[in-house]
This record gives sequence, structure tokens and C-alpha cells, in this order.
Amino acid sequence: MTFQVVHRWQRTDFVYIMLKLITFVFHYLICVSQLTMPLWNTAINSKAWKYVVLVFSLLSLSMSIGFTYGFSGSLTLVASREFNISVTESSVAPSLNVGFFKLAIPIVAILTRFLSLRTLQWIGGGTILCGICLSSFTTNNVELILSYGLLTAVGVSFTRSAASGIVREHFRNDQINFALCAMMSGLYIGVAVVPGISNYLFTHYSYQEAFVLLIPMLTIHLLSGFVFTSFPDENDRLKETVPKKENSVETSVKKVLADVKVWCFAISGALKKFGMSGYYSLVPSYVIVAKGLTLENTSVGGAVYGATGMAGVLSMAAISFVDFNRVLPHSILPVIGGAAIALLTMANEEVIYYLLIGVFGLTNGMATANHMTVANELGGAKNMLFVFAVEQFLQAFASVSGAPITSFIQDFLGLDVGIYITAGAIILSGVVSFLILLFQYYEKGKNEKHLKTPDDLQEKETLLESSESD
Repeated sequence: MTFQVVHRWQRTDFVYIMLKLITFVFHYLICVSQLTMPLWNTAINSKAWKYVVLVFSLLSLSMSIGFTYGFSGSLTLVASREFNISVTESSVAPSLNVGFFKLAIPIVAILTRFLSLRTLQWIGGGTILCGICLSSFTTNNVELILSYGLLTAVGVSFTRSAASGIVREHFRNDQINFALCAMMSGLYIGVAVVPGISNYLFTHYSYQEAFVLLIPMLTIHLLSGFVFTSFPDENDRLKETVPKKENSVETSVKKVLADVKVWCFAISGALKKFGMSGYYSLVPSYVIVAKGLTLENTSVGGAVYGATGMAGVLSMAAISFVDFNRVLPHSILPVIGGAAIALLTMANEEVIYYLLIGVFGLTNGMATANHMTVANELGGAKNMLFVFAVEQFLQAFASVSGAPITSFIQDFLGLDVGIYITAGAIILSGVVSFLILLFQYYEKGKNEKHLKTPDDLQEKETLLESSESD
């Protein structure tokens, strides 16, 4: 009965109620913080606090990137029915949401040098909630594009960067690979959980009610902001000895953009995203039309893909303490996964289809977990988010163009050709990542040639000691 009243709300009434609710929550949090401040200070200064930060980063990621991917399918179908438009038209808002949040990440990366990660998390969380609130009032596709497709996407870009950056701040170099891999599992949690929740809400409640009921789930971003406490790391202690120019945004951007390894990483990510877009749009229909499988088979295949993907994330986290070049799996795994997709053209039985999808899911999960560790290896603590921003910027164009291009190729050149193009893009992403290894090997050899002999180093240390004594 309560939700029937929601339909009769006016926009001004809703805004008034939301403002009163926000004011109440704000005053409540102030009172609670004053009472629990001593306990809070003890908690955030403990060694175990970084794991609390990791858990909330994981949850924030699941309700940002995971929410974006998991919510798209349900929203596309519901918007088509609600606004009486085609599925192609209703898919514009979800597609723009994915593309626009990637385009906005470079701007957020720059803002990390001026605002704390906690502030960015709160800005992102508030923007997401505003976008969802406004989406509940949309009456046509244009309004949905502006509210969900653009405004919510901006919020996602803020929370995505803040969650990654705060984990990098709290974990030392010997633990950072595990932390980043564990954080990336939030993506699969969101993709697994959000579709079921959104389908249930849109099935049992109206369009407006479903959006309103999503709000409590998305407040995790605001709660995470309270947990995201920042502490100076080892790099910050060097600021007094490093010229201010070396710490500027301009210097970091120039350094990242001048690194050919970063561009290889970015191009590899764009190719992977192009192939993944083709996979999501082509494979389900391909196995039904060309291989005679059923819709139920594709649903089971999706479950297999999700389960093996999570297994891949966990397995990569398990071996994160092993010392090896993080670029290596980033170059090998896409080749294996792309080959599995190409072999779908020969899969005429359900078991073979499930097996190949499982292999692809496992390799993709491992590559996803390894994604931020590669960015960290290329950029370090200082420039990791800038490296990530370059890759996401290129991925934005690939995510928007992947499905239409592969679908066009499939329509004109045949079903199998579309699958081969999709698989080829994924395989090529691994080949491009292999170039990073070659450049690293070349730079290592070049640096070794310029290393001075031990006698030269000893002589330099002696001169420094004598100058200090003088």
C-alpha cells in the first residue's frame, strides 16, 4: 500500500522529503561521531583497519562497476516497455553510462592530486544517488540518458578511482598485489548480484518504485567514504627532498603519456574491451542460431562464465604473493581466452560449449584481477591512477563501438566471421601486452649498461661523506 502512494508524489514533494531525510541523517551521524570518536580513532590507527578499507572498497566497486554492468540488461528491457521504444533506443542510456564513466576517469585522476580520496568517494556516491533519484522521475528516453546515462556515470568514475586509490594507499608493496586482486572481485560480485535484484524490483514494483528501492543499496558509497581514511605513505615523506615540480600533475601526466608501455597497456585494454563487447552481443545469439542450442543453454553458460570468472579472481589473489612479472599473465591469458571463443565455432554439443565458456571465464577473471596490478607495476603508487585513466579513456571508445561493429561484420560476412573478429581482438590484446615485456626487457638491459662499477659507487659515497663532514 505504501508504494501506491509513491506514484502520486510530486517532484517537489520528493525533493523536500529527500532533503529532510538527508538533514536528519547528517545530524544523526554528527551525534554518533561525537559519542564514538575515541573508539573510532583507535580503530583507524590499528593495523587491521586496512582490511576494513579493502572490504568497503570491494563493496563500493560492486555497487559502481558491478552495478553498471549488472543493471544494464534489466534497464534496457524495462525502459523499452516503459517508454514504448525499441530495445536499440532503450540501450543507449546503459551504453552511454559505461562509455561516459570511462571518459570521465582521466579528470578524476587529476582531481586525486587536489582532493582527498574520501572526498572523491562522497562526491561520487552523492552523484550516483542523485542520478538514480532523477531517473525514477524520467518519462522518456532523453531524460533517462541525462540522468542515468550521464549523471550516474560521473559518480561511478569518482567511486571507481577512489576505491582503487585508497587500497593503494593502505597496503605496502609486498601486499598490494593481493589487495588489488581482492578488490577486483567486487566487480564479479556486483555482476552476479545486481541482475537478480533489479529483475525482482522491476517485476514486483513499478518503474519509479524500483529506482527508489535501489537507493538504500547504493548508500554503500557514502558509508565507504567514512571508512576511506588516508594516511601519508613513503612517497609523501620524500616531498621535502623532491622539488615541487616533480610532484605536479603536469609532470605526472607527461611522464605517463611519454611511456610507450602505458600506451601498450591502454591499447591492449581497448582491444580486450572491443572483443568483450562483441562477446556479450554475439555469442548468446550465435550458439542458438548457428549451433542449435537453446536459451536455457545460454543461461547456464552465463552462470558457468560467472562462476569460473570468480574462480579466476580468487586464484589470481591466491598467487599474488608469488614474485613474478604481473604483465606476463596479462599477455598469456587473453590468448587462451580468445582461442576458446574462436573454438565456439566448432562446439556442437552442450558440454563443449560449457567447457569453452568456462575456460574463457576463468582466463577473463584472472586477467580482470590482474588488471590493476599491471597498472600499479607501470605507474607505481604515485601514477597508478594516471596509467589506469589512459587505458579507461581508450576503453570508452572500444566499449561503445565493439558491439555495433562486430554485429555489422556478422550480418554481412557471416556468423562465424563475427565470432572470429571478437576472438581475434581478445587474442591481439594479449599480443600487445607482450610488447610491454619486450620494452621492459630492453629498458632493463639499457639501464644495466649505464650502471657504474662498485668502485665508482664507493668513490661517490666517500665524496658525499667528506662533503657532509666539511
